Amino acid sequence: MDVKQLTALVAVADAGSVTRAAELLHLVQPTVTRQIHTLEQELGVSRFERSRPGMELTEPGRLMLERARRVLAELERARAEIRPNPECCRES
Repeated sequence: MDVKQLTALVAVADAGSVTRAAELLHLVQPTVTRQIHTLEQELGVSRFERSRPGMELTEPGRLMLERARRVLAELERARAEIRPNPECCRES
């Protein structure tokens, strides 16, 4: 499981379709599909019900989405804390 797979999961859940998620992520649709498929294979459970109108989360998918959002938020917090603050490092 990696950050790209978790990002794809969140994007598809939010967008309701792989195509729209790919557009939002600036990726091609097969890449997003592959990330979701790899995540599902690794976990051994489908995350989405695929239907004509779009993608709906399964119960395990809803649980994974909640966790994925937390992981991505923590990573973003870590990045923000670690990045140098340009204000603190200016020479007078």
